[in-house]
Amino acid sequence: ILLLEKLVIILAATALYVALLFLFHKKITEDLSQLFILVLVHFVVFLVLFNNYGCDKIGTLRLRELIFSYALTCFITDAISFLILLIVSDSPVNILHFLGMLLIQVVFGMILFIIANRTYYILNPAVRTIAICSDSRWEKESISKFKKIKSHYRIKKVIITSEIKDDIEDEISGYEMVILGDVEKNMKARIISYCFETNKRLYMLPSIQDIMVNSATSRQNGDSLVLHLNNNPMSIEQMLIKRIIDIVISATALLILSPLLLLTALAIKLYDRGPVFFRQERYTRNNEVFTLIKEKENTKKVEIDLKDKEALKAYFASVLPEFDKERVYANDIKKVISWYNLLIESGETDFSVQEEGETADNAQAEKQAADKKREAKAAAAQKPTTKRAAAPKKTATVRKAGGNG
Repeated sequence: ILLLEKLVIILAATALYVALLFLFHKKITEDLSQLFILVLVHFVVFLVLFNNYGCDKIGTLRLRELIFSYALTCFITDAISFLILLIVSDSPVNILHFLGMLLIQVVFGMILFIIANRTYYILNPAVRTIAICSDSRWEKESISKFKKIKSHYRIKKVIITSEIKDDIEDEISGYEMVILGDVEKNMKARIISYCFETNKRLYMLPSIQDIMVNSATSRQNGDSLVLHLNNNPMSIEQMLIKRIIDIVISATALLILSPLLLLTALAIKLYDRGPVFFRQERYTRNNEVFTLIKEKENTKKVEIDLKDKEALKAYFASVLPEFDKERVYANDIKKVISWYNLLIESGETDFSVQEEGETADNAQAEKQAADKKREAKAAAAQKPTTKRAAAPKKTATVRKAGGNG
């Protein structure tokens, strides 16, 4: 049924394009081969964008995301079709006709997506769900979000990792869906295997390592499969294109907004005589603020109410007494503390940033320290041997003295 509904949505958009051609471009419709090519191009472009933008993920994406993706698909497809029609048509092409078609496509598609979404939840109702997660704040918040979407999930029980028992399979058996968080590795393997064997739906809350592995590329090393974790998210070509776009867009925006920026600068000078450009020391440079928080908390998480703005500012003042209280807002402090807690949860506790030369010097110093340690162990191992060798000599001397007596 859902496949049929998706097909209806795609065919409806193409049918509206065909109707536009028959209503306003009758000369093109007289040549069937040309008409077929135009309709085929529109259909193929629409189908590719429909799949790439996730319009087919009914029941997975939220309704407003589906409608937005569909509207974007219609807009790009109609724009390409409009340009093609400008080239092949002898008569002028009215852009208002295409805008009217776009509006009808979006409204009609919105109605179809609402019907398809309702159909999905009728065919796939929410099932009894059990959540197994750690005691971290992030996972608790994620579970609370699951609970809010009652049309998808009916969470009946939440088990914290400290409460997991050996008979976890018996605990899961009474539920149709499992939400699994960051639990001990062997226990996670058991739960995943059991869910696959019993055909239960499984959702996993990923850790940082899981996200990295998910983005890895597989490689073949002989007859062994290995995963390559690429720490460079963009290729050289992508970075070059991004840099060019950044410069072009920034320069264009600066040129267009320069009159407004000049007026703003003038208003600042006239109002408070202050500097136009704001400067401030970057507290997060070289992870300085994270290091200070780690020293204060002794490598533990920060336990603070992130909704209490005064408490956040007071805590930050205890870490950085000289921070600008007027320009650093509570939301900024909240983000810094949240990032710090996430790093601590993932086991990242070394926030030091070393230069290349410093790293080499440290490696040399560590090598020298290791050599000294080995020499000290060797010397310590030789001392007991010397004492044992000297002991018989001393005993012999005592016996000789006794004999003379």
